[in-house]
Amino acid sequence: MFTDQHTGQLAEVPAARMRTVVDAWADRTEALMREPGWSRSTSSKTAARRSA
Repeated sequence: MFTDQHTGQLAEVPAARMRTVVDAWADRTEALMREPGWSRSTSSKTAARRSA
């Protein structure tokens, strides 16, 4: 997460702060999708390899 508090729990993060994090993820994902060579299928395949 985007914080200097590295020992906290996700459940302790206020909803407004989580909204900020989700919005940042969405913005970054949107930016990546505009990059040459990136697509939903490319990112899905990468995510699948990372989780294996």
